[in-house]
Amino acid sequence: MSLMALPPPIHPEDPGRGPLVMGVTWSFSVLALITVGMRFWVRIVVTKQVKIEDWLMLLAVLLNTACVICLTVAFHYGFGKHDLSLTFDQAVHIAKWIWMSFTPGITSSIASRISIAILLVRIFGIHAWLRWSLIVITVLQVVASVVLALTSWCQVRPVQGLWDPTIPAHRISPNVVAREGNVTGALFALGDILYVLLPVLVVFKLNMPMRRKLGLIILLALSIFTMGCSIAKAVYAESGTKAKQDKQYTSSLSLMWSVTEQTFVIIMGCAPPLSSITKLDVPFVSDLSASIKKLVTSRGSGSQTAASSELGRSKNGIYYELGVAGKTVSDVQANSKRSTWSQTEKGSIDPGTVRRTDQFDVLSDPGEV
Repeated sequence: MSLMALPPPIHPEDPGRGPLVMGVTWSFSVLALITVGMRFWVRIVVTKQVKIEDWLMLLAVLLNTACVICLTVAFHYGFGKHDLSLTFDQAVHIAKWIWMSFTPGITSSIASRISIAILLVRIFGIHAWLRWSLIVITVLQVVASVVLALTSWCQVRPVQGLWDPTIPAHRISPNVVAREGNVTGALFALGDILYVLLPVLVVFKLNMPMRRKLGLIILLALSIFTMGCSIAKAVYAESGTKAKQDKQYTSSLSLMWSVTEQTFVIIMGCAPPLSSITKLDVPFVSDLSASIKKLVTSRGSGSQTAASSELGRSKNGIYYELGVAGKTVSDVQANSKRSTWSQTEKGSIDPGTVRRTDQFDVLSDPGEV
């Protein structure tokens, strides 16, 4: 059919889903950039070392930004509008820039997941079954992604036929790429589950306070959101493939969920390294913390000097106290990593010791220390 015979666009001023897709993708992408920037700041300032997984996450966030930039160019041509609201030239340019966004997008997903796998292996790698499970699922994701990328770009010859239907080209069935995309999406979703489930099985066995366990589990569980994004991406991609009209309009939400998944993987992958920020020595924060601790300690010491019943006592009447001669508890904490236990008989308190505060537990046997 001659291009001159194509009907004029219907409601060309209607932006459709374009602003929504751009708003969501850029919001999460900027947040991912900030998160990775903070990760490198912590690595350089606090831990004083940058590791391979940090560079992989930096590569992932830069590739994701390149992907969103390509989608922004597509938005300039009308990406997100209803198909009938586009001219033929607009549709061709939109399809071209969507394809340009595909390679950096899928490479970003691969790099971020490899980074997370390396980090988890570094943390929990002492367990061989967990280490190899993470390695296997990550390798499967990488292989599936590479195969999908190669098949996607090679399904049409010449490659310009991917976005320009007027070019005579040899094409394979689009169902082949659709099936590979479903397999890759399923592996990504499975990986998101295993990246949470396997470490949680180890965390439950760790010797740490329950509140800390729950906090770590909740942090890991947040990455399940990426699995939901992966499922939503697959659903909308399938809808766009099967749609007989408005294919581009329907598929726009698939791209939005795809970028959201990528950025959330990057953000969650930066959470464990960012926990080191608590080790940063900020003078104002340190002084404030010391003042609060001193205030609490002084109140605790005042109430404890009123009666010797505040001291820990064992069944045989021996009292145990934590202390260093002539120093407060704050001084003990500041000047010595290991404090010693002293014992006195009831009613015979050593004046060189520090009274027990609520910050310390009293043992019934000094040998337990």
